[in-house]
Amino acid sequence: MKKIIILVHFGSKRTSLDGSLDAIMSMIRWANMIYGDVLQKPFQSVKSHQFVGVAYSVSKAVDLVLAMEEYNLEEELGLKVSYAINDGIVADEDNLNNPSAAEPGIGKCYDMLDRMTKNKKRMLISTKSDTSINNMLKITQHFIDSWNPKDRKTVSGFLLGRDYKEMAKIEGKDESSLWRRRKSLAIDEYMMCKDVLQHLIENR
Repeated sequence: MKKIIILVHFGSKRTSLDGSLDAIMSMIRWANMIYGDVLQKPFQSVKSHQFVGVAYSVSKAVDLVLAMEEYNLEEELGLKVSYAINDGIVADEDNLNNPSAAEPGIGKCYDMLDRMTKNKKRMLISTKSDTSINNMLKITQHFIDSWNPKDRKTVSGFLLGRDYKEMAKIEGKDESSLWRRRKSLAIDEYMMCKDVLQHLIENR
């Protein structure tokens, strides 16, 4: 049976996760609770710092992945997260959280994680006509990764829908400064990427 599998991997070979378990579990609990209507099967642990879930559609899976990235910013968790989304075959959903099971759908996700490690990507999708979608995911990741830790609260405020006037009041700065800040952080370009992603997915 075809399923939209999402494999979430926290950390990398170059980063330590010491002391990050609370932050990881905070993100997973938040995703399962707030996006429960997106997940056909909620995220469950499969390996150390890896979780797998099943989404109802590819578009909802991508929405969720980007929402998790935005939550990471909003809560200033500072987590390094990779996501593999596979529109693949699952014989038995109960095998998804059993990494030793010969389940092709989840096996493909692990292969995708290996490819991401080699290519320095954090988001990869396997579905029909996925080349353009993956190219747009790479651009979207570029914007996210370009935001410095000191920018997190400002970026999060803009992504939550606050305009530069509201952010100026919150941060105690002049409005022109926050207007320029929004431009330099490429908030509008990031939002355009999200719209283009959904367009590509719907028309694949």
